[in-house]
Amino acid sequence: MNRTTLVAVIAFAVLLVAVLALRYRPSDDEQASFTIAGWPMEQAPFDRITIHRGGETIVLEKPGEEGWLITEPSHAVADDAAVEAIFAGLTKPLTSSLSKELAPADLPAFRLDKQRRIGLELRAKGEVLLDVVVGGLEQDDGSPADTGTWVMKPGEETRAYRMPGVDLRSPVDKGRAALRSVKLFAHKVEDITGLTVENSADGLNPVLVLERSEGESGWRFVKPKGYRPGAIDRYLEDMLSAKALAFLPVDHEEGNQELSDAPLRVTMQHAEGEVTVEVGPPGVRYGFLRVKGSDEIVRVSSGGAALFHKSFIDLRDKKLFSTPSDDVTSIELTNASGKLHAEKRGEDWKLIEPRDVPLDGQSFSAWRKRLVEMKAENFVERQLPASETGLGSPARKLVVKTKDKVHTLIVGAEKDGKTYATLVGDGELFMLSGGSLSHLDKTVDDLRRK
Repeated sequence: MNRTTLVAVIAFAVLLVAVLALRYRPSDDEQASFTIAGWPMEQAPFDRITIHRGGETIVLEKPGEEGWLITEPSHAVADDAAVEAIFAGLTKPLTSSLSKELAPADLPAFRLDKQRRIGLELRAKGEVLLDVVVGGLEQDDGSPADTGTWVMKPGEETRAYRMPGVDLRSPVDKGRAALRSVKLFAHKVEDITGLTVENSADGLNPVLVLERSEGESGWRFVKPKGYRPGAIDRYLEDMLSAKALAFLPVDHEEGNQELSDAPLRVTMQHAEGEVTVEVGPPGVRYGFLRVKGSDEIVRVSSGGAALFHKSFIDLRDKKLFSTPSDDVTSIELTNASGKLHAEKRGEDWKLIEPRDVPLDGQSFSAWRKRLVEMKAENFVERQLPASETGLGSPARKLVVKTKDKVHTLIVGAEKDGKTYATLVGDGELFMLSGGSLSHLDKTVDDLRRK
C-alpha cells in the first residue's frame, strides 16, 4: 500500500467515525432528552395500568384502597407483588443518559419493533401520568447494576432513549397468567352483605339465605327463619381466602365432569353485585370450582374445596342458650348425685339447695360460664322415639333463669354411646359431647369452698 492509498484509508476511517459519532452521540438538545417523574412506592397515585404486549392488552385497576384487579382481557385478582414490581423502577425521577436516532431497520436491535415493544400507560383518576414504549435492556459493562432500558415516546419512531440503572421491561414483559394472583376473590369479609348457599346434599335445608344484621353474630337467617346463625364471617373468610392450584381451560375434561352435577353453589352479595361459585365435591387430593361468568375452571386443594361445603347444621349457632352468663340469676341442676340450686343475691351467689354449703366463688363462676356456653355436638334432623333417645327417663335436668327468661334442658340417658337432649318448648333434638356432660355431672362437693 503506497502513501497516497494509506492516507485515503485513514481519512475514510476518520470520516466514518465522525458520522457514527454524530448519529449516535448523546443528545444535548432539549427535544432529545426524556425524563420520567418518580413516585415513591407508598405515595404512588396510580389506579389503572395498561400494558400492550405482543398484540395483547392487559388492564389492571385498583377500585379501592387495597388490591388490584385484572379487568382485561378477563377479570382476575392481580398479584400485588407483580404490580409493585412495575412501580419499583419508577420510585425516583429517571432522565435519559443517551439517545439515538433510529431507522426502521434499527428497531429490532433495541426490541422496539412493533412485535416486541411493550406499551406501558399509568393513570390516576383518569389522568395519564406515564405513557412510554419499553424496549430492550442494555448493560454498560455486563453488570446487572449498570442495566439500562431503551424506551421511546409514543408516536416518536425515530429516537430511542436509554434510562440508566433501571429495568423497566422485565416487570411488564408478562402475560395475564404471570400477573394474576392465585387468590380467587378480592373482596373482604365486611364487603359481603348477603349469602345464599344451595346445597343439594342437605336434605332438609337445601337452600340457605342469610343477610347482615345488627344482631350479636352480625347475621340473620332469612331462610329458614328463626335460627341463630353461627360463625358466618369465619365461613366467608375461609371461602374468600381460597387459592388456586391451577387455572384450567373451560373445557377441561375432569373439571367439567366433577362440576357437571355440582352439589354446592354459593352466592355472595356485595355493593357492586354478586359472585356465584359452583363447587364440586372435595376429592382425595384436590377439588374443582368455577366462578360464574369466568372462562376457566379452577383446581383447588381438597381442603380448599371442603371450606365451601357447609350445611345448615354447620352454619347455625350451636350454643344452647342465648343468654350471657352475667345475666343468669338462678341455676337448678338435677343429676344422679341429687339437686343443686343456686341463686344470685346482689353480686354474690348462694346455694339454696342443699343449704348451708359455702360456695367457692371462682369455681362456681367458671362452672356457670361453661354451662351457659354449652353447645350441641350435632343436631338430629329427624324425630326419634323416646325409647331411642333416652328422654323417656331423663338422666339430667338443667334450668337456667334470667330476669325474663327460663331455659330448661332435658338430657336423656346414654343410648348406644350417644346422649340426646332437648330444650323444653323448642322441640329440637340434639346430641351433647362428653365435655358438656361433665359440666352437667358436677356435684356440690365440686363447688364447695374447701
